[in-house]
Amino acid sequence: MIEDAGSMLQVIVLAAGEGTRLSRLTTDESGTSVPKQFCSLNGGASLLEEALARAAAVASPAQTLVVVAAEHRRFWQNALADVPPHNVIVQPRNRGTANGILLGVSAILERDADALVAIVPSDH
Repeated sequence: MIEDAGSMLQVIVLAAGEGTRLSRLTTDESGTSVPKQFCSLNGGASLLEEALARAAAVASPAQTLVVVAAEHRRFWQNALADVPPHNVIVQPRNRGTANGILLGVSAILERDADALVAIVPSDH
């Protein structure tokens, strides 16, 4: 875990995107497009799981927030079962990367105004 002058590193995992550019590669067996962060591109962990592993390398689960979109609940609900509920930030709907970052940073600032923040995208 990284600390600086008493401030804890907080991580925001961004997982609210639609993944439309890869939709031809990320459809399920019924033809439904699945946002790419909930897919595995190599047969292993999903991109979200890989992002959570990257976050865990530098911060504890208590210092990791995940920003998701409400309309993707069926994809992230089970995937985030081990994340503390207050660390799952649900956007009413995806409004882009900047808004996802702002929402996560706002939640962190309420907890620790001096926090260091790392942004971890889950869709690449």
